[in-house]
Amino acid sequence: SEVDVPIVAVDTKSQAGYGDIVFTVSGGDASVVSEIEPMPVDVAIVGIVHSLSFNEKSKG
Repeated sequence: SEVDVPIVAVDTKSQAGYGDIVFTVSGGDASVVSEIEPMPVDVAIVGIVHSLSFNEKSKG
């Protein structure tokens, strides 16, 4: 999805907080992230970005 476009996503682990940068999956992959049973969701959080790094050459 696009950067800085807000979406609503399910967080089955309840670990992401407001403003966190997260990894998401969508579609059929999102419906099976629950360890209990498939859920009727479109987008699910599967990870949290804890740090970012880049070098000056990657700015373009």
